[in-house]
Amino acid sequence: MAAFQGQVLLFTITGCPFCSRSRKVLADLQVPFVEVNLDHYPDRRYEMQEKTGRRTVPQIFFNSKHIGGFDDLKKLYDSGSLEDELKGYKNSFVARDLVTWLVEQKKLPSREEAVKQGLELQAKHFIHHVTFDHEFKDEWLFFRLLGDGHLKALNAKLSYACIPRPGFWVDYRGISKSHKFEAYVRATAELKRVDLLSLSVSEKIAFFVNVYNALVVHGFVVLGPPTNHLKRYRFFSSTSYIVSGRCYSLNDLENGVLRSNRKPPANFRRPFSSSDPRLKVALEEVDPRVHFALMLCWVCGHMAPGDKRSSLKDLLDLGNYRLKFQKYNWEVNTH
Repeated sequence: MAAFQGQVLLFTITGCPFCSRSRKVLADLQVPFVEVNLDHYPDRRYEMQEKTGRRTVPQIFFNSKHIGGFDDLKKLYDSGSLEDELKGYKNSFVARDLVTWLVEQKKLPSREEAVKQGLELQAKHFIHHVTFDHEFKDEWLFFRLLGDGHLKALNAKLSYACIPRPGFWVDYRGISKSHKFEAYVRATAELKRVDLLSLSVSEKIAFFVNVYNALVVHGFVVLGPPTNHLKRYRFFSSTSYIVSGRCYSLNDLENGVLRSNRKPPANFRRPFSSSDPRLKVALEEVDPRVHFALMLCWVCGHMAPGDKRSSLKDLLDLGNYRLKFQKYNWEVNTH
């Protein structure tokens, strides 16, 4: 099987046949494990009994999850579900190891103080549990740095000047070499720790409209504009930022947040499931004007200098316009 990213822990004693069988099952699957022989480390017996409520051996853990004894391991093996239980977590670390490092290397006075530091790092979205299910504790829980969890997000790993070509084209290659663009890219790191739940509806609309338009340009500069329908679909589905500790693609921003979790075109599913934490951020009702904001403001920003651009900018800045729209069923899978 693929290399296991994590830790398998076995509590054993010398001469135990079921312990030997457990070791053989894991060895056959080429899964590395840590063995704690209670004959050699008798002080760990209390820890085992406290965690499992059992006195017999072996007792087996996958990461922080208690699997049971040999019979439980064999049931998983025979049913073919053992490999599912051994899901790996890439680019991760154990919370207990971070606590130890903070105490030993950063000289924090106690493990309790180190846990408080870990909780603060989690609250500020520097780290997160690999499945977002646990808060930081001094246990065998797997965490990762925020940027390591969303490696494709354009602001995940952080450490424009828009110069139009003659005519109506934007020099995205020129933007990528601009010092102002470099400063902008560094600034997107601040999105990771924004407090979205404190925003009012109007603030949320303004924030996400601007993030959407900025991400489109950022994506064009780094990835290039999509040149056909398939590339366009992939672009809007995968180009993303990390915002408030969660990953949002262009599709998530438009259809998940601004369109109140409506289905995108040619899709059968909503961007956010009922259990998705990002659903709390989505607007409760659709404001049709978001389409105007997403499109016309972006068009204005990318028009070549001239009278038309100046007139449109003046119109938008002064608010000298009126929107009229017909009643529409926003459940329909089109724009």
